[in-house]
Amino acid sequence: MPATIQLREIFDAIGDGIFVADANGRYLEVNPAGCAMFGYSRDAFLDLSIADVVDQSELPGLAERLAVNPVGTITRSEWLFRRHDGSTFLGELVGGRLADGHHQAVVRDISERRQQEQREALIKQEASHRTRNILALVQAVARQTAAASPETFLDRFEARIGALAASCDLLSDGHWDAIELAALVKAQLAPFLAPGPAAERLVADGPALWLEASAAQALGMALHELATNAAKYGALANDAGKVLVTWQVSDDATPRMLLEWSERGGPPVMPPSRTGFGTRMVARMIQSTFGAETTLDHAPAGLRWTMACPLAALGGADNAQRA
Repeated sequence: MPATIQLREIFDAIGDGIFVADANGRYLEVNPAGCAMFGYSRDAFLDLSIADVVDQSELPGLAERLAVNPVGTITRSEWLFRRHDGSTFLGELVGGRLADGHHQAVVRDISERRQQEQREALIKQEASHRTRNILALVQAVARQTAAASPETFLDRFEARIGALAASCDLLSDGHWDAIELAALVKAQLAPFLAPGPAAERLVADGPALWLEASAAQALGMALHELATNAAKYGALANDAGKVLVTWQVSDDATPRMLLEWSERGGPPVMPPSRTGFGTRMVARMIQSTFGAETTLDHAPAGLRWTMACPLAALGGADNAQRA
């Protein structure tokens, strides 16, 4: 087979676009991949110049970019190209000028690669941000737990870190997008409920609502503190008590989530002589994260805690769409 035929077959078979243009930038040759890349037939392409296939934003510096290529050297650059249908793509161009002044280039569409790089950079940035937030939260919990109850620090600290880990596990399962409120409630109460019939001691009821990472972590810690208190003094301290966690969305012009934790069937409730760290932490964390209004009622029949916050404070995009 003649060498020229072999070269032509290779030219036609290569998956990247190959282009040859004269000294003025008018195309002299293009392979099938190049035609497909831009959406032109070969005949149509040979009526075009480089200026016809780059985006308008590239035109001011086009002549200068072409002129700086010394004869015989290969350069690599990125261009924003425009297809026949008007759509654009980012292309990596490898080429240079031949001895006769013609331009020869290989072009590869790198739009997907660049988008992937941007996604990976965003993920790394978000992971770093979340890690800093979690470490700050762990540090605050450790400091406050040690100050409030140094004699039981290890047990209380491990329990609170376990609660934070439970929220993080749910977020990880959902690719750190958002988690459903019902799943968060069940995950935080699970360590306090024995398998089987005892699990019926939790009622979690409300519309499907989603929480983003910071909101899930904060509310998860609050639920853990409430459950810890219920296991020591409230509805989960005996075999007959029940915890009801219910929520709803108001139909106000600015929708709000109304959540209530109530206990039934536990020992008679006695108001505490002082406000413990857990109670203070719940109030501060919920207020700072959600801008919420909270109430705490030590009614003899069972503790009742409520929070009301803007629906937007949960952060889940689905919540805004539903509202």
